[in-house]
Amino acid sequence: MKQTLMCSVLLLACCGVQGEPPVSANPAPVSPAATSPAPADRPAAREPKPASAAAPATPAKAKPVRFSHLTIDPTAGEIRIAATVAGAEYSLEFFLVSGEEKAYESVLKTPAKPWQVHAGLLMLGLTPGVPGRYHGDTYIPPRGAALGISLRWTDSAGKKHEIPASDWLSLTGKAPKGKTPAKPKSWVFLGSVVQADGRYLADAVTGIIAVANLDSAVIDVPFTSTRKMDFREFVLNKKAIPPVGTKVEVVIRPLPGGKKAPYARAILDIGRLGQMRIDGKAITMEQLPAWAETYTRQHREGMVVIRSAGMAPSGLASVAALELKLGGVYDTQTERRRIYWPMLPRTEAQARRALAAWSEKFANPQDEVLDPAKAAHKAQAAIRRERAELKRRGELLERYETALELQREAYQNAQAKKARKEKVPGAERE
Repeated sequence: MKQTLMCSVLLLACCGVQGEPPVSANPAPVSPAATSPAPADRPAAREPKPASAAAPATPAKAKPVRFSHLTIDPTAGEIRIAATVAGAEYSLEFFLVSGEEKAYESVLKTPAKPWQVHAGLLMLGLTPGVPGRYHGDTYIPPRGAALGISLRWTDSAGKKHEIPASDWLSLTGKAPKGKTPAKPKSWVFLGSVVQADGRYLADAVTGIIAVANLDSAVIDVPFTSTRKMDFREFVLNKKAIPPVGTKVEVVIRPLPGGKKAPYARAILDIGRLGQMRIDGKAITMEQLPAWAETYTRQHREGMVVIRSAGMAPSGLASVAALELKLGGVYDTQTERRRIYWPMLPRTEAQARRALAAWSEKFANPQDEVLDPAKAAHKAQAAIRRERAELKRRGELLERYETALELQREAYQNAQAKKARKEKVPGAERE
């Protein structure tokens, strides 16, 4: 259980997402026999008599993983979030947000972080889905693993309640022409994205559950729902919702078939030196077809977003898309990240100009938005990453050059030997 949590957290952390560690994460006990096989020369144990045979051990249940305001319960197959009624003042863009910033247009608010919900859904075996997007002039709504969301609370009389989340929504009647307005019967796990600066987008926007199609949200409605203020489709159902500040437990459960949802989304990142990672794990171009075959067996309509760094070789994304297609992934989307600060110098002149700029920053810190010392630490971290990558690449090229040299020498020796034999017919073979 603990390993599963760490895998989920590391998947986000390797892309730059940071957050609090779990309050508790207790792993299920592992049988020593499962991890310590007997040596091959050990005599085989005698088969026990049927009368004394022990009953098969019952698998230990995975214990819940608890953060400050959120619990991931794999045994129950649910995530529980501590929230309060926000009391939105306008038509709704969200159902649940993190913090106060967007609470004025949300049903509920919570101190829990969006990345924790994302990690929890990964732990429950789900894969992020596909946000709403246009295909030509046709808009395709969000698709992915389906979720059920319910709300638990206790009223002022001490009576406990549990209802579907959609019961706290009312329709505005402002849906665009040709669209049949409806409240969500289920929800979709989208999974937000990690930006070029390393921030998890949902954490920056604070949106956890959206009721308007937002690719920044962790969870969205499974149909077309605009975020434009004049056409938003949902407001608070004031007849059903308790007073502002009422404590509410939000319960999120994957619906049947969620682990093998047809639609899913993976992220392939291409670094500026050509290194590749898919969902945070290193991969090579040669491994892409096999990965794609496994991926599409699980999610037959799965897509891959190919994100290239600003200075990455321009042709790699096209080659990667072709390799993925060979493995059965036909839905790919290519993005090229902007070149982001800090830019590292490539020439002596660039280095001199950069150092002069840093001198100016340190001399006049009051003119800077970010403290120059903190900015310098970020630049130094980028330099260290660059040097490590250049060292790795230099060692690779050195091994490549040595192997190529050996092959060239072997070829030249063979050619010289062949020439000598042709020049002297009947010469003895060595």
